[in-house]
Amino acid sequence: MYDFAAVAAAADPYQEGECSVHAMAFMPVSKETKSCFFPEKTLFLVCLVSYTGFHHSYQQLHCLAVDIASPKPSGYLITIAEGPWPFRNVPPSTTILQHVTALQCTAPGVVSVSSSSIDLLAPHGVIRLLCNLHLAGIPTAIQHLQGCKWAVTDTMAELWIIELGDVSSLCKFTAATPLTVAHFMCLVSGPEAEAEGPISLFLGSRTDTSQLVSIPKALLQGQAQGGATSQLAPPAEGSTKPLLDDDSVQRLVAFDCAAPIHDAVVFQDPPGRFILVLPYAAGPPGCGEWRLVMGCGVAPGGSLRLAHLAAKLTPSISGGPHMPGGPRLMAVKADWQQQHHAYLAFSFPLEGATSLLHIQGTHFQPITLPGLNPDCSTLLLAALPGGWMVQVTEQEVRILDKDALVATWDPPDRVSIAASCGSLLALVHADAVTVVTVKPTSGQVKPQQTLRYPQQVSAIAILEPPNHESQEGQGRWLAVGVWAHDTVLLQCLSEGGPSCRLDCADVGQPRSIVAAEMHGTHFLFVGTSQGWVVYHPITWSSPGGLGLEAGGRVHAGITAAHLTLLPAHGTTPACVYAQSSKALMLRPTASKEVSDTASRLVEAVRVHGGEGVSATVGVHAPDLPHSLAWLDPRGRLNFGEVDHATHLRWFTLGLEDTPQHVAYHQASGHAAVLSSSPSGASWLRLVHAASLTQVVALQLGRGHTATALCTARLPTSSVSALHQLPGRTAPEKEFVLVASLLEAGRGTTTNPGRNQGLLSVFEVCPAGTAGSAATRYQLKLHGSCHLDSPCYSLATAPVQSDDCAINFGDRHQDDGPQVVLAGCEGEVHMYSLFVDDSGQAGQEAVAIAGRALAQGEPLPQVGTPSAAPSSGQAVSAMAGSLERLGSQGWTHRVRLHLISKVEACASSHAEAASQLDVSLTVTVFVCSDGLSAP
Repeated sequence: MYDFAAVAAAADPYQEGECSVHAMAFMPVSKETKSCFFPEKTLFLVCLVSYTGFHHSYQQLHCLAVDIASPKPSGYLITIAEGPWPFRNVPPSTTILQHVTALQCTAPGVVSVSSSSIDLLAPHGVIRLLCNLHLAGIPTAIQHLQGCKWAVTDTMAELWIIELGDVSSLCKFTAATPLTVAHFMCLVSGPEAEAEGPISLFLGSRTDTSQLVSIPKALLQGQAQGGATSQLAPPAEGSTKPLLDDDSVQRLVAFDCAAPIHDAVVFQDPPGRFILVLPYAAGPPGCGEWRLVMGCGVAPGGSLRLAHLAAKLTPSISGGPHMPGGPRLMAVKADWQQQHHAYLAFSFPLEGATSLLHIQGTHFQPITLPGLNPDCSTLLLAALPGGWMVQVTEQEVRILDKDALVATWDPPDRVSIAASCGSLLALVHADAVTVVTVKPTSGQVKPQQTLRYPQQVSAIAILEPPNHESQEGQGRWLAVGVWAHDTVLLQCLSEGGPSCRLDCADVGQPRSIVAAEMHGTHFLFVGTSQGWVVYHPITWSSPGGLGLEAGGRVHAGITAAHLTLLPAHGTTPACVYAQSSKALMLRPTASKEVSDTASRLVEAVRVHGGEGVSATVGVHAPDLPHSLAWLDPRGRLNFGEVDHATHLRWFTLGLEDTPQHVAYHQASGHAAVLSSSPSGASWLRLVHAASLTQVVALQLGRGHTATALCTARLPTSSVSALHQLPGRTAPEKEFVLVASLLEAGRGTTTNPGRNQGLLSVFEVCPAGTAGSAATRYQLKLHGSCHLDSPCYSLATAPVQSDDCAINFGDRHQDDGPQVVLAGCEGEVHMYSLFVDDSGQAGQEAVAIAGRALAQGEPLPQVGTPSAAPSSGQAVSAMAGSLERLGSQGWTHRVRLHLISKVEACASSHAEAASQLDVSLTVTVFVCSDGLSAP
């Protein structure tokens, strides 16, 4: 062992400070390293050492001689002594030492990297400038590329390519997508000069997303120009050649990382909304809407992550052509008997147009089919038995073959919705449905019947019973959604009227209907205008009987839910993809044996990446098997697939600060975040938890350092009157509590030399509406109470004991407000708080005191058990009022009362505290970095 601090103290006993070793590298073994003063096999270790004191801060390079003696039965004998030379006056931004050989540099040695230069330490103790640098940040990593070319990164997320030995050879690489702050680099592809293609360089980060970038070999082999700027292109999948198009330059291969995670909170958004409710039977426990908000990263790369367990919509082809106007997507087969789709159709209702793309591998070619009318919007485009293709528009039905238009048929009224099943077509016009068949032999349209309904039809689907063989429609069923009545009527085409009814009055109008088989049971799925998906098992009875068993429902989003059936393939079962403002997938459960009812055979899973998608359709092509086509929020066409695996997936909100504490405010659906900026300022932020939208950012006062955060239900004066009404709940509101440390010299004059602990109470209150439905919020400070000692962790605990009642004003709550637990220096404190948010309690006390003074009575001293009113009715009333409110512990509109305290061992990792108070027992877990209470 070699003690740098002891050596420095011996050299200068009057200079006190700290000593730290930041980097080390062995000097290459060569003839120049041998010395007559050291044994032949001595290794030389170069160390970067910093010395920090009250009046000084500097760095030095020390060379240590490491002598490894021959092995003995007890092991190696290693001796470390001071080497032949030290170097002083090292640039303060020096952070990296790197061993280099003669093939990697002009000479072997150890290079030191700072923000201004790269220097070579030769084995014989000579330092030489290799390259001038102009880094905006501090160097973080260095990696050899090929020859004398090296890559250097810094804390400002810059990547530089340098050539050691050429002072003017300097190239800064940038990318359309910001690079990460890399703390580690390595080559994914080898650095051999004869290798073809670019060099893939991995940028690993401890505080941000890691990335894989590609450096073109031509740029490394050519002469780099001083100050030149190049672009990094990501490596294409399956190819070693760099991509040159602009879109691919913007897409770096990223390995998302949430480290380090400072704090996290779990919540359900919104509470209970995704749980099945009566009268439906108990079904799947929501659709993955238990969410996790994590505070991650370090400034300036801090972030909030909104994570949930979900499947994922993974794009394979993104950034396609822009499709304005919200077109309808339809995947079309060239022949009814084929398995793959040949065309992708776009119907534009606003423009009154239809266009087709021919799917050719992963490329798409615009095409016009003979007989297709492109000058009107299309409701249905599908292949039919017999080799025909049908186009249904609002005005007509067109039958096409491969060469020309074969037949047309004019419906009795304007068509709004169309559906097909085999040769059967169902055409909706107003409150009627006309059923027609297309003859497979001639392609002629034959009307079958017209069905009338009490209101306009909003959705339709044709159901086919198991083992059905008829082509004329006998035995098939219609599932018809009806406006105004908000019902789905099921009717057999061979019967005179509906025989089954599904009421959707409490979830909206039916907008999309799909039937699917899961675990051998047929299900009817209905998407509604309010974003709900209702599903029921279907029971078929012969002849021509149908019934619906008890089912369930799940909420997909706030817009109308559109359903798409994704067929089974391989080991992946068939599922129903529901697209609303968000996306979810209804699929069979992993095992049918665990389900005691048919409704439990279906589980709902949220789909990550489906937010804001406007249109979806399943596509199955040879080069795009079992894919999904959709329009992203920008209206661009994308292709991809649904990853059915349920993993933890997240969205990211970038912050320039370090998010240290996170708490969830259930009443408003927002996350409160305490963060610290690089300058040391503390911020309290309010972020909408469901969308990661920052609502409020409040900087704490100068000198305040935030230390802890939590939310708590506290009794207030604003709801005390409502509490007296029958049927009202407990009179508490949810507040945000912030513990902070006020630096010495900024506190009160009574204790100016000691850091003050503060507990601030904020209310999240509405500040008007933003638009028609959204509500804007603001943070309102009610008071900041001084604590006995600084608080470093906060938690809340409910009062659950029936024999215990804590006095909050004149009310006794058995299970109402929460007590606050504060982890202080060596102790855990338990507090009760009362918030006079309306100011009524203060106004009442002032009014009573005014009446007492008017009568000439002295004000009593209250707040202690011995305090009692002297005389007079007004004084007695005021004493009773103040005794109920508590005259001690008030700060502004917040009353803080210490219930109890208990000593805690700060070094223990988990310790159960015993009884804190005679009338209240709470189990508290004290940790070295936090405090929690179940």
